[in-house]
Amino acid sequence: MKLKEFSTVGRKALNGIATISFNKKGFIGINAAAAESIGIKSGERIVFFQDEDNPEDWYFDVSPDKGALLRNHTTGKGFACNFSVVATEVLKSTKNKDFARF
Repeated sequence: MKLKEFSTVGRKALNGIATISFNKKGFIGINAAAAESIGIKSGERIVFFQDEDNPEDWYFDVSPDKGALLRNHTTGKGFACNFSVVATEVLKSTKNKDFARF
């Protein structure tokens, strides 16, 4: 395994790096770099999956008919959706209280 370290936590340090963020109110944000890398677009639906053997590991996939509906982020860059059950479980399984960015 080859690991790439990111030790600066400021927003500017993350420019151009694909990230997905979750907050305790159910907001899920997918930045432009992540959206481009994954190839998703506004209006698509995403379904989340949790690895039951490793509960801190999460995955998602595009679904034609179920899941959270992606919309353009208010910043005009990237996408967002609201899915409070998923956001709450992601935060809990990764031992984050209010916010997490991966």
